[in-house]
Amino acid sequence: MSKKTAASDVVLGAARAVNLEIDGAIAQITLNRPDTYNAIDAGMTQGLAAAIADIESMPEVRVILLKGAGKGFCSGGDLAFFASRGESLRPTVDRMLRDGHRFLEALRSTRKLVVVSVHGVAAGAGLSLAVAGDFCIAASDATFVPGYAKLGVSPDLGGTANMTRAIGIRRAMRLYFLEERITAAEAERLGIVSRIVEPHLLAEETRRIARALAEIPLAAAQSTKSLLRQATTTPFAQQLEAELESFQACVHTATTQSELRRFADQAAETRRTRANPRSQACRS
Repeated sequence: MSKKTAASDVVLGAARAVNLEIDGAIAQITLNRPDTYNAIDAGMTQGLAAAIADIESMPEVRVILLKGAGKGFCSGGDLAFFASRGESLRPTVDRMLRDGHRFLEALRSTRKLVVVSVHGVAAGAGLSLAVAGDFCIAASDATFVPGYAKLGVSPDLGGTANMTRAIGIRRAMRLYFLEERITAAEAERLGIVSRIVEPHLLAEETRRIARALAEIPLAAAQSTKSLLRQATTTPFAQQLEAELESFQACVHTATTQSELRRFADQAAETRRTRANPRSQACRS
């Protein structure tokens, strides 16, 4: 995995299956095996686990952006890698998926906002990664393919959990069993994709969205994400209490207090202007 900053390009490990670049409040994780359409092998899951651990130690980072290098987001597990393992396949898969699980658990529990940018194909485990974030921005010609049933395996890398939460169990059953290739438009309709953009605008629009998210006041962003994440499993009365506590915490931050004072000043000026229109005319 390599870590890039404005001043350096530091190689953190022998493999460069994952690149990490920090740009102010945005941490960009890039799947970097373009010759395989970013097929996932042990080096990639190890790199993802290391990247998210590194990011979690950076309080200045507000947004995590996950993308793929080359012509596609991620083609799923590297079948050639699996086939080459021979008798060591079981321990290799176990180690590989546990590294992937560390990445996904941290991605789900992080208070930072997570944006996934999808172009080309998101297949198999790549589909699992596409639905693992808080937002999925997709190119209009992107495709989403489960790819598990035909291979004779079950979904991995959090696909069953995150997909079911995103689109419901009936639609998840349809997706994984019928093995339909889903267009970006259909993925948006199902709830997998948050927004569709033209392919040549994907990188620019994804960065714009990431920057906009990074500018949301920290307390509001963290509280809203936490409330939405817990909403489907929290009893209604308990959720109301959580909303109250979060609102109280946010409204008393310096940022919100400043905004409230600015709003009050503007409202007072508007009232004065309406009460004395001649004075305003004289000023102008």
